[in-house]
Amino acid sequence: MARNSQFIYGLLGLIGLSTLAWFFYASIEFYDETTRAKWSKQALYNPYLAAEQFLQKSEIDVIEADSLIKINSLENVSTMLITNANQIGNPRQLEAVLDWLEDGGSLIVTANAFSTANDLLLQKFEVGVSRPESNDDEEDKPKKSVSESLREYNEKIEKGMTAEEIARETSDADQSDKPLTEIDFGGDMGLLKIEFNANRILTHPYIDNENAEAETKPFSWSSSVNGVHLMQFDVGEGLLTIISDPSIWQSRRINQYDHAY
Repeated sequence: MARNSQFIYGLLGLIGLSTLAWFFYASIEFYDETTRAKWSKQALYNPYLAAEQFLQKSEIDVIEADSLIKINSLENVSTMLITNANQIGNPRQLEAVLDWLEDGGSLIVTANAFSTANDLLLQKFEVGVSRPESNDDEEDKPKKSVSESLREYNEKIEKGMTAEEIARETSDADQSDKPLTEIDFGGDMGLLKIEFNANRILTHPYIDNENAEAETKPFSWSSSVNGVHLMQFDVGEGLLTIISDPSIWQSRRINQYDHAY
């Protein structure tokens, strides 16, 4: 009789513990949490680290140098990106780069944000940099007040939208308002959409004034509604590409639009 009592008490205790365990498990809320890791020291030092890694995964060798002086020879370089304007500041550097271009090199160079006065390469190809004229329609567009934005947010919540969906919708709307530059590379690449800095555009007498007498003539250029952001010149067997700003390839922006391609 005592053994039966002990068995019954033990069974009841086991059932009780199982019930408590089930209630405890049912009360736990499981969710996934994404934590944004901090940038590594290497990424903080080199804003183009993601672009370099992208190229390396595409089996393209990358050499990083913060000055043309540190590149002993251009013979083994097929494509060069100069992200800091005014790197070509003396006639000897200009001659070396032009000879390299003549032999088939491909140079992508950034125009200075304020002036091309000290950049001999851009001077030679008559490229200037300017700020676009203000868009009066954009300036006159009324901006939503905080209360209006909050009311719209609450209305969307009441309709059953989640905070993530609202953020995505707002982001898509902001993106659609941005002036994009479309560049047609043809073939498999096709038409690429790029978001260059809207406050910086390139100028050239052949493009701006349709000056057929200009000493240099770009064979291709691409624009947003603000103006020209990219132009290309044939130089012997090589290709010179001048862009209004290189931030499209920085790690924080390379995943936007078609920047990586």
